[in-house]
Amino acid sequence: MGITAEKSEESHPEKRSNKTFWILAVVFLLPYIGAFTYYFAGDRLPAMQTSNRGELIVPVRSLGALEFDLYQGTSANINDYEGKWLVLSIAGAECGEDCLHNLYMMRQVRKALSKDRFRVKRAMLFSGAAESLQDIIVEYEGTDVWLGPQVNVKKLLAIVDPENQGVDGRLYIIDPLGNVMMRYQPQNDPKDLLKDLKRLMKVSKAG
Repeated sequence: MGITAEKSEESHPEKRSNKTFWILAVVFLLPYIGAFTYYFAGDRLPAMQTSNRGELIVPVRSLGALEFDLYQGTSANINDYEGKWLVLSIAGAECGEDCLHNLYMMRQVRKALSKDRFRVKRAMLFSGAAESLQDIIVEYEGTDVWLGPQVNVKKLLAIVDPENQGVDGRLYIIDPLGNVMMRYQPQNDPKDLLKDLKRLMKVSKAG
């Protein structure tokens, strides 16, 4: 009986080989199929239950190599932030309540990250008069203020808000590769941003 079973198995080596091949093929192709699906249909797929506090942007949206004039008198290219997690606040023509809340939140959250704070940069897109920030920016030193040019401001807004729902007062997390991947509503709890950044930096070696 045992000899017969062994002969039966040995007589179909090609069948066993094909089965192994297809198992391996499925294992290796699944991640690519998933990525492909989310890249082309991510916005139309049903939302999944996640533990993040901010709203995931699926698929992520690249900012490319946009360049902005800085309040500090120089300029910054998105590529200058490569390798760092960037928290971006978008303000309107005035730095009102939401703007001040975000500046405070970004500063305090970065401090709370302790040794990981060096992996995070802060920036604010501001469409008002630079002179109006004179006193504010002193208190929040370390935050890059993007002032223009308008052509690049419009490009950025089209990327982060393609549905034109409004961006004033919102916060965005941009990953170390320059992709916008998470957003927060105005007046969001700083603990939410802190929790998400800690998780992102824990699971990712980037930044």
